[in-house]
Amino acid sequence: MNEAESLFGDDHVRRYQETGGAVGQIWREGSTILLLTTTGRKSGAIRHTPVNTMADGDTLWLIAQHGRHAGWVLNFEAD
Repeated sequence: MNEAESLFGDDHVRRYQETGGAVGQIWREGSTILLLTTTGRKSGAIRHTPVNTMADGDTLWLIAQHGRHAGWVLNFEAD
């Protein structure tokens, strides 16, 4: 297991930012992570969320956890 595979949540965001994505962009089983920055739809707080991505030609898909509306999805839609 590499360092990135053990990272979750705030720890993942911190290491991703500290290393400019060198640690954290490639995660488990080679999945690619994007660090998404949104504004809280209720709080107005800036939020950084590691999000799985998948490329399909020129389209980059953002993958919500378990196929449901994660908080970042609602913040993204509101912004």
